Amino acid sequence: LDFLPGVGPNGGNALKSSSRIHHSWTQSQVLNTDCVNAGDRIAFSAKIKTSVDCLIYSWDSNQRCNDIFFHTDKDNVREYHRVGYITADTPDEGGWHHVHGIHIHSENGEKPDLAKLYFADANPNWDVYTADVKAYVLEQNCQALVENPDMEEKD
Repeated sequence: LDFLPGVGPNGGNALKSSSRIHHSWTQSQVLNTDCVNAGDRIAFSAKIKTSVDCLIYSWDSNQRCNDIFFHTDKDNVREYHRVGYITADTPDEGGWHHVHGIHIHSENGEKPDLAKLYFADANPNWDVYTADVKAYVLEQNCQALVENPDMEEKD
């Protein structure tokens, strides 16, 4: 695992995984889910790219891009969830794909002994780069299901 200053999107930092043995052996991050309850929605997002052009609509691990996974382990019961997918057909001009998803936290995963997000599915012979990785609980907003319906706000 290498830390690469200035290599990420817009000159930010990135992490690089290389010399991987398995498609799921890439960057991972332990998460503090002490304040996450069953039914809470966790948003995941990141930028990823690989040393070889990947295919976002392939299940062939020799060609497929990475997705974001969420893993919990509680009382020796493990759960694995694919929680983030690439959101556009082509990467940006820097070669970065945006990965995003929302996961509803389960009762089985509540207050786990271990919780982590990780990236998986890319060919193990490729280098995998990640940047701008985020995981956060979404607040409930039951007043409006469509945010910014008049498209006047810039967020």
